[in-house]
Order: sequence, then structure tokens, then C-alpha cells
Amino acid sequence: PIFARNLHFRMGITFNFQGVIEISQGTLACLVGPHGSGKTTLLKCFGNCLFRELTAGEMFMPAHLRVLHVSLEPCFFEGTLMENLCFGVEIPSDGTKDRVRAILRTLLCEDCVDGGVESTDRRMWQAQLTVKERHTLTLARALIANPHVICIHKPTMACGSRDGHVVMQTLTRFVRGRGVEQGNA
Repeated sequence: PIFARNLHFRMGITFNFQGVIEISQGTLACLVGPHGSGKTTLLKCFGNCLFRELTAGEMFMPAHLRVLHVSLEPCFFEGTLMENLCFGVEIPSDGTKDRVRAILRTLLCEDCVDGGVESTDRRMWQAQLTVKERHTLTLARALIANPHVICIHKPTMACGSRDGHVVMQTLTRFVRGRGVEQGNA
């Protein structure tokens, strides 16, 4: 299992987590707590985004797991939509157009960009997309990359209730099926 126990470290300020978090394989886990209680910092620790030296406690993430941290702020680069969505794909079959289309369809955003994955337009997508589209496409990119573990901040933040429900169903399918749209796109 992945776990953190009584973490204490400094990174400008002191971070002190008292307790135990243990996440078994095949589990969808949510960190819930008041603003400023350390949820984002813990996610960054699990996602290896913080280079910290623990002064106390222990943390374990099995070395063989491919972990993807999804930032709260979506980030895109100049390129085609397909290049942006397949950034981070390590296994070529994970980045096929059929699979990418199927994931976009699942997240209800297959047509959110003119031309979709077929478009050869090279754009600065950050400025071209709405907040909801940026967040949804960032989640799609994470699912397309097909990591073993996704650490994602507020996955439904930019969604209404219907789309938020779709996002949570999709994440649940990802965890239970060890990926989504694998081989049936």
C-alpha cells in the first residue's frame, strides 16, 4: 500500500501531518478537510512534486508505480490538441486517436475543440479554452497517460453537477479497471 505517517518537514514553512493515511491498490481515495489543512501538500508529496527532507515520519510509494500529479492549474503548450493530450504517454497504444476520442467522449468533451483530435492547428491552448475545457482536457490527458496512480486536486472543481458526476464515475472506472477505454475504443 501507499502510506504516510506523522510527516514533518520544512519548505519555507513547517509542514506537520499527524496521523496515518494508507491507500490500498485499487482504491479511489479522497482527502477531505478544511482549507489550509494540508490536503494539497499531501497530494504533492504522493505525486513526488515536493522535494522534501523529512525530519520525522515516513512515507512510502512503491518505486515501480508510475505516478502522475495533476496540477490544480491546467497547463498546455503550443502544439496540436492531440500533442497536448498525449503528452506523457509512455505506451504508444495508450495514445491512439480512437482511445483519445473515446476518453473525450466519456468526459463529454469530444467536440469542445473545433476539429478535435484530427485538428492539425498548432495553438496556445491555454488562451483558447474555457476554464471548464482546460480542467476537463487536463483530466483527459491524465487518463490518456494511463499511470498507475493519479494525484489530482479538485477533479470536479470546474464542473456542474452532471459533469462532476461523470468525472467521478470515470475516475472510479479508471481505478477499478486499471485504466479506461483500454482496447475497446
